[in-house]
Amino acid sequence: TATGRRSATSLRSSIPTEQAKEQAWTAAITDQSLPNALLEATMSGLGIPEQRELYRGFRGRYFEAIGEVWDTRSTEMAGMVATALYPGLLIEPETVSVTNEFLAAHDLPPGLSRILTEGRDGVQRRQVIGVGLHHALGQARRSGGVYDRREVLGPDGARATLDFHRVARQ
Repeated sequence: TATGRRSATSLRSSIPTEQAKEQAWTAAITDQSLPNALLEATMSGLGIPEQRELYRGFRGRYFEAIGEVWDTRSTEMAGMVATALYPGLLIEPETVSVTNEFLAAHDLPPGLSRILTEGRDGVQRRQVIGVGLHHALGQARRSGGVYDRREVLGPDGARATLDFHRVARQ
């Protein structure tokens, strides 16, 4: 059945091995015969946060391939691939830098530019929250886990308020 094919495709791409990720990546980038549902199922296994280290090698490859993907697919399919495969799992300054360099070096269609800008901005927000969370958790631990509220200001001026509550240990 169609549901069975989608489930099997998703399962294969979610196997935590380099080989499974490579097969899923290659299919998503090169196989233009995949129907939307199977393309989505294929890409779903590449976006598993617990498997982010397996995705590291695809960050550079994303920027090498995304222009051609955008040029050779329908707007819907290209947008799906550009969004799903953006290396947003890699919450690191390098992801932001590579994205900024790509945006500066290419005259991109507005849709692709928007997807990359939103992906980059999401990574930046998660970086700011991650730094603030790490600091606030350290403070809460030192104070015995007592309620704490921290306002975090990121390098881009974005603000986040983090609330922490005492956790009863059993």
